[in-house]
Amino acid sequence: MRLRHATAVLCAVVLLAGGAAHADKPVAINARVSLVGENRYQFEVNIVHEDDRWDHFVDRWEVIGNGGKVIATDNLFYPRIGQDFVYRVLRGGKVEPGTEFVTYRLHDVGHGFGREKLIRMPTAAKPDTGWH
Repeated sequence: MRLRHATAVLCAVVLLAGGAAHADKPVAINARVSLVGENRYQFEVNIVHEDDRWDHFVDRWEVIGNGGKVIATDNLFYPRIGQDFVYRVLRGGKVEPGTEFVTYRLHDVGHGFGREKLIRMPTAAKPDTGWH
């Protein structure tokens, strides 16, 4: 009986450890770019991450342009424990003319940068990318 209990406990530990590893890095589930002025844009994102303590939470996200240049940065100063996602917006980011794509880069305290999301820039004909 003790062996069966020990096996069950070991299986639970392995499953929980695997779940925690999955939640390590933040993910942008929805993103959007809107033209708000001449070469000025609004950047929006929904970030999913399992913030669970002060040394494991999303602390910033960045918009990266041509050549890896940081266009805009948004800092998050505390964990959002228990929230399914975080909606964030950056307004007025200036993008160089001719930029076709920007990258949203998410950062987590304790694990560094997570997945990046590449987004095609809006055009004069279509000034909003919509959510994707």
